[in-house]
Amino acid sequence: GLIFVVYRFGVPLLASGAALVTPQPIIVAMDRGTLETVDRTVFSPTELAEERQKALHDMFGELAQIAGDDGPALRLELRQGGMIGANALALPGGTIIVTDELVGLARSDDEIAGVIAHEIGHVRERHSLQQIYRVLGIGFMVGLIGGDASQLVDDVIVQASALQTLVYSREFETHADLYSVGLMAKAGRDPLAFVGLLDRVVEDAG
Repeated sequence: GLIFVVYRFGVPLLASGAALVTPQPIIVAMDRGTLETVDRTVFSPTELAEERQKALHDMFGELAQIAGDDGPALRLELRQGGMIGANALALPGGTIIVTDELVGLARSDDEIAGVIAHEIGHVRERHSLQQIYRVLGIGFMVGLIGGDASQLVDDVIVQASALQTLVYSREFETHADLYSVGLMAKAGRDPLAFVGLLDRVVEDAG
């Protein structure tokens, strides 16, 4: 019973606290390492037209400005999704990746904006970092926050691409959905548009 309580409540609580106090250079290293890994193993350069890329970056900039600077600086990366296909993901340091396939499935910019806002929610709530801590455990948290972190950072960079594919908890997804709705409303966009896009992503993935 004690083991269950520690696993069910203690580890998430510790992960949340550790995510809040993780030094920014460590987060940046995780972010950079994860992007390098997935670029090498999964993604390829975007094939979207330059005009379309600019429009997406402009839309992202609008959402990032409204989201404010309470957390890591936000950055958009566009990629061909490869085996991941139509998807978007948020890295710990504020990098948000959107695949060409996801853009292709969208029927409006509001749909894409809603997904981006959802991923911004993951960044602002530090869900990616908490997920990494939950998977790697208490020893990793203690070493990273209070000890020599160099080898630990190397380890997480090696494992980061696998960790990023893990499904967020229902709690994290609900928080990101609510964040997306609020951010989209502030931007004057349809806050529920992304629901239709997510349905098509599920259909596309089978």
